[in-house]
Amino acid sequence: MTEEELAYTCALYAGEVSFVDRWIGRLLDRIRNMGLMENSLILFLSDHGLSLGDHGVMLKTTDHLYSEVLRIPLMIRLPNGEYSGKRVEELACIVDILPTVLDVIGKGNESEYMHGKSLLPLIRGDIDAIRDHVTMGFFSSDDRCIRNKEWSYIRRGGNRQNELYHLVKDPEENRNLVNEFPDIVDKMDAAIAKIFNCRTQKESWFQLKFDIPGMCEDRFPQPL
Repeated sequence: MTEEELAYTCALYAGEVSFVDRWIGRLLDRIRNMGLMENSLILFLSDHGLSLGDHGVMLKTTDHLYSEVLRIPLMIRLPNGEYSGKRVEELACIVDILPTVLDVIGKGNESEYMHGKSLLPLIRGDIDAIRDHVTMGFFSSDDRCIRNKEWSYIRRGGNRQNELYHLVKDPEENRNLVNEFPDIVDKMDAAIAKIFNCRTQKESWFQLKFDIPGMCEDRFPQPL
């Protein structure tokens, strides 16, 4: 893209954001006018972000594991506006949404065996954090990212170079420090290793076979 084409594309995206914002406002107005606002739980989030030229990529790709794609908005309005205006800086994942909803409606025990954790204790201030790191990636890719509030580590499949970024000093993730902080890399590797270790298990092959037909051909050993 030329600079002019990129600027035009970004302007179109900004227009789309404004369009969504306007209609969410109308939806909230309708909920309020129907008298349902104070006994409703409302959550606003997206499934992923979008790259508009960041790191040389448009939209999203399976190997693009940087903040512009990984970080998403999350706003929660509890019934009666409880804790209105409170901002929580701690780490959370999409998998935490369902346990949070169940907790708010008094069914928190139903999330006992879920991967996610309710955000409600964090919102109330009962605890300081629910997790010390989060992991992310596309299902069909071998690439995975693990990050905490300070570091982002991207572990690449195959022989590609891994990446490590200091999110505080380098929020745009431009300087790869993977060779400069081996102790941080080792710590991140240990935390994310279980994800890579399970991808070649027979159980993973069996699940993939039925989730996405043809996904496993020539990729995983046939089960006995």
